[in-house]
Amino acid sequence: MFKSITCCNFSFLTALAACSVLAVSGCDDSQTTPVSQGKSAPGNFLAAKYALNSGDFTTAISYSKKALAQNPDNPRLIQGLYNLMLLTGNYKEAITLASSHLKEYPDDFFASFIMTLDNFQKGNFAKASALLAKFKDIDASSNDMRLKLLVEPSLEIWSLVGEKKYDQALQELSKYYNSIEVDDFVLFQKAIINDLAGNIVTAKSFFDRLSKSPNNYYITSYMISFYHRNNYADKAQDVINEYYKNTQPLAGYRVEDDNFNNLNMSQLSPKDVAQSIVSVILCEIGTILQNSEQYDDATFYYRLSLFLDHKNDKSQVLLGKTLERRGLLNEALLAYNSVDPSSRYKRRMPQEIAEIYNKMGKIDQAKALLISDSASNPKYADALLALGDILVSNKNFEEAISFYEQAIVRLKAENKSLEINHWPILYALAICYEQSGNWEKAEKNFLKALDLSPNEPDVLNYLAYSWLIQNKNIKQAEEMLRIAVAQRPRDAHILDSYGWALFKLGKFDDALFFIEQANARIPYDPTTNDHLGDIYWMAKRQTEAVYMWKRALTFDPKPEDAQRIRLKIKHGPEDAAKLAAQSLSVKPVNIVQK
Repeated sequence: MFKSITCCNFSFLTALAACSVLAVSGCDDSQTTPVSQGKSAPGNFLAAKYALNSGDFTTAISYSKKALAQNPDNPRLIQGLYNLMLLTGNYKEAITLASSHLKEYPDDFFASFIMTLDNFQKGNFAKASALLAKFKDIDASSNDMRLKLLVEPSLEIWSLVGEKKYDQALQELSKYYNSIEVDDFVLFQKAIINDLAGNIVTAKSFFDRLSKSPNNYYITSYMISFYHRNNYADKAQDVINEYYKNTQPLAGYRVEDDNFNNLNMSQLSPKDVAQSIVSVILCEIGTILQNSEQYDDATFYYRLSLFLDHKNDKSQVLLGKTLERRGLLNEALLAYNSVDPSSRYKRRMPQEIAEIYNKMGKIDQAKALLISDSASNPKYADALLALGDILVSNKNFEEAISFYEQAIVRLKAENKSLEINHWPILYALAICYEQSGNWEKAEKNFLKALDLSPNEPDVLNYLAYSWLIQNKNIKQAEEMLRIAVAQRPRDAHILDSYGWALFKLGKFDDALFFIEQANARIPYDPTTNDHLGDIYWMAKRQTEAVYMWKRALTFDPKPEDAQRIRLKIKHGPEDAAKLAAQSLSVKPVNIVQK
């Protein structure tokens, strides 16, 4: 059965997944009495909460402002509003609200945190340190606990660095990490602080430990800069070479995008480094949250990261991706367009933007952008591949073929031959040919994909099931599907295909076992219900067979499949196959076709 087509390890950060910071509260969530939105504080609050849950932050802010105007002394409404301001990148208004709120509620942890961050961003490190000392013992709510545990200590350490109190910063760093695993990022911070303090020998000892297995772009970049600044050019090149041994290139990126040889080799200021480091920490927290699908919280941390360092392009790109996943396409587009032209991520932006256009239904704009990008980079295939994928997502299979073929030509020219990681391109091209009615070329490309990566379950499933439909290579198809099932024993589509291969080999009991498993996992799929009906018919369970066929009709099968199923219900599968063959003036084929 076919499926539908469609950094550095911060160990301590990863271990701490706390609850949401985005609690817009101030009213009782259990309220069930209908309220009039826009006419009362509770109504406006509930409207704001609904908009927030829907991802409409602009509307949430609008209703929150109305609720606050009607209930100006509610501290939770104030906090929720400046929280939303931060979420949308409206830093100035958020800080103004937080500052005003802090005067009324000096023990509010979150407002104190925002004001500390504001002073940190402005380079007022002494004031940031004073605020940190003041609210260090303030109890944080469960919503603020992530900030308390992760961000507050980093602000404390790097505020001291900003004040050039390097020894004190190192003491705090050692104290903070004394009871937890010391990972690469801790060593990195020690190296940087010693570098800024002029302790070159000590800094080099830490960098030398990190240089043995560099696997993070940010750390590697700083390390290379350090070695160049201190006349260790050979060591810098060794780090670059080792980085590429330890790191897989980002999807869609190339080695030259890293710009390791064009780094700023001058000694950075303590202010810039301090802000950059905390920005990176905030970004990593956001990434952990994004990976656990907590998109609003991730957005919040990416915004804070960019507030401290607007040049943090990783945060900018990940912000765009998070907003895209949240369905905020216009905001995502703005984030992608804000990536610096000199960034290593800039190469990928036309493809990300084109995908946004695709999701907006602006297919012509997506095509124009990618065709232009491809023309500007005639050696590379990434824009062509992205365009092929977009066309496939819109079922423009014939048009996609040309772009995939052009991409393959470029890949062969660049790499001399296709490599193992190129199998998905051949797989996509094969599907395009199959969907366009050119089975000969489809089969050829499926087999080429398997030559590159012999045990890919998706390719095995698609090719094997296609053979089953054509009633050929049945035994080979069954062997291929057995390999696929071993790798993905819970994949309903593969289970269905394997069961169908067993059915064709006359192993009806085994076939029933696998197709019933498939149907249990995707009970609303017309193909599994159709297949199950055929097996029941062969088992002399005609009533159940007819039930399954009728059930299959309720799940919107393809028109030709629906016609074939109706014939089976009326005449039985044997006579239905003959009638279908006569109407098509072709040789009879298997009673169940895709």
